[in-house]
Formats: sequence, structure tokens, C-alpha cells
Amino acid sequence: LVATAAGLTLVDVTRPSAPAAAGNVAQPGTAALAIEEFPLDRMVDSRGRPLKDVSHEGARYLDLEELRRVLEAPVRGR
Repeated sequence: LVATAAGLTLVDVTRPSAPAAAGNVAQPGTAALAIEEFPLDRMVDSRGRPLKDVSHEGARYLDLEELRRVLEAPVRGR
């Protein structure tokens, strides 16, 4: 996600040599946000045991509206 004056722009960097804008979230006033993707279903401990599993039926990434709701949630302690 890239913070702009108008909100956030989702940038797909699957291919770092060819980043592509994938959508926008109108959230004015956002200063910065960094998100890194990694395969949670590949997280293992030192013995090779799974730590998390998001590859089960029904697991998915947030859609744009769900992401907007997360970003608009009140932040305490600031």
C-alpha cells in the first residue's frame, strides 16, 4: 500500500520489476502503512511443525471493503 494525499493505493509488487496499481482506498490523511505478504501456511518451527495454517477451506485475503473497514477502525493509545 502506498500512502497518497487522497488515500491509499494498492500496488501489486509480485513482479518487482513491473509494479502495478491494483486499486485505491479513499482514506485521506493516511501517513504511512507497510504490509508484507508471505505464505503463512509455510511458517514452521525449528522441528518443521506448522505454526499457522491459512490454506484451509474458506481462508482468503481481505477484499477491498474489508480492508477499508480495518483501516477505518479507531486506534487507541496514540
